[in-house]
Amino acid sequence: MESRRQGGAPVTAVIAERVKALRTDARLSGPALAAAMNEHGIPWNRTTLAKLETGRRETVTVPEFLALALVLDVPPVLLLADPRRNGTVPVAEGLELGPWEVLLWLVGEGTITGSPRNTVAMDLITEGRIAAEMAGNLRHRQRFMGTEEEAARKQDELHRSHLETMREALLRIEELGATVPQMGPHVLQRAAELDVKLPGQNGEG
Repeated sequence: MESRRQGGAPVTAVIAERVKALRTDARLSGPALAAAMNEHGIPWNRTTLAKLETGRRETVTVPEFLALALVLDVPPVLLLADPRRNGTVPVAEGLELGPWEVLLWLVGEGTITGSPRNTVAMDLITEGRIAAEMAGNLRHRQRFMGTEEEAARKQDELHRSHLETMREALLRIEELGATVPQMGPHVLQRAAELDVKLPGQNGEG
């Protein structure tokens, strides 16, 4: 995250511009943002923020970067690469790319070096995303035609399908040598109701 607005790599300028735009959109004052940063353990004041937004601050530390994303309620990647904004993103000295290229690279959906993909890392991200998507699907109840009993059966079938897809993703994560993510209570409840064993959940293998 370390860079310079003037005389060096301008990634801090990108972060500063995004912070100012997001703060303005949220109608969050400088003192309010600084106070929120302090709540996350980052000792900022209104002067610190003013220096960042006006280009007089050369660096943003990783803890500051993550706290800014928390305070502004955005995924951290959008502080660096936001396709809704014009301009390129400075990735390294002499390498500036479009925001979509950088965004997809940051979330593990592509490579920008021209070298072969790190397939293990990419696969972990993909399987984790699948598991999270299935967990989200389990929060929803579909409306089905037929009697109440028929609708309930179809709902169970759909949720069982989601759970089986999640199970395959979690098994793949284990095969890749990683600890599986812990699913929420609503997932564990449905898995128990439908008798689907999910790896790594409450001792399940």
